[in-house]
Amino acid sequence: MRVKAHRMLDDSPVCESDEADKEGEMRVKPTTFNAGVNIKASILCPTCDCEKTTLPKADICHKNGDLVCGKCQCSSGWLGSFCNCSAITSAQDSSQCVAPGMKEPCSGRGDCSACGVCVCYNPDQFEGPYCQYDKTQCPRYQGFLCSDHGSCVMGGCACAKGWKGDACECPKSTDTCLDSKGGVCNGRGECVCGLCVCPKSGIELTGTCEPNFQALSGACEGTRSCIQCQAWKTGEKKDKKDCDTCPFKIRLVDKLKEAEKVLEHCSFRDEDDDCTYQYTLEKPRRLKSGRLGGPGARKER
Repeated sequence: MRVKAHRMLDDSPVCESDEADKEGEMRVKPTTFNAGVNIKASILCPTCDCEKTTLPKADICHKNGDLVCGKCQCSSGWLGSFCNCSAITSAQDSSQCVAPGMKEPCSGRGDCSACGVCVCYNPDQFEGPYCQYDKTQCPRYQGFLCSDHGSCVMGGCACAKGWKGDACECPKSTDTCLDSKGGVCNGRGECVCGLCVCPKSGIELTGTCEPNFQALSGACEGTRSCIQCQAWKTGEKKDKKDCDTCPFKIRLVDKLKEAEKVLEHCSFRDEDDDCTYQYTLEKPRRLKSGRLGGPGARKER
């Protein structure tokens, strides 16, 4: 005959029941006979090696419980992780449920149970050791709690994967900061919270820190000094540290494109050597060969 016991009794594991409830007597008999046998039975529960060695009335348990597997098992009438809380005394004292700076126990949002443990009225909204945190009061961005990219936990936003910031408003990736060359902020700016923060350059820049020749008023004059310093190391930015602030790179060519094929056709006389230089401005674009359209320049006497 084989007998199998239930693992759960209501919602509690059978092995966690009182010892008296783990054993009993059953009567076994054939269905066609009146005679039977009474059998004493008990539940066999798995036991860890550490459970075989119990330290009774341990000091760490304030002598109000036994230390079993590194955990206090409190004697009757004592509560807490270290059995240092009297169930009778603590039930009459609600001061342990008052948070620093607060006046009401459990922040007025819960009941104070034994040993200063707050039981929040609405755990779906309030949480914390004193029910002090409201799950609807975390930082918002554009009206959305935690930007709808995270959860409100203990007064702060716990962001979902790929997001950061107080309100989870900032993507961790730099995808929104990619320029026309596939780089980040044209290699000159910094991607902050999904947007490029560009350095001052003296000319109009796009959102990815690239020169915006189309929007530039007086494009030729605005780009002149950068063309000079990069092509011939002349002009007001001829010092390397000044020239390095230019937000674009030029390409020297033997022949410039026709005016109708570019954004702007520029011509100036170089004060340093009295030569005339010409260049064209084009909108940066990705080409099949991988080369980029940009300022093309040539110089002649």
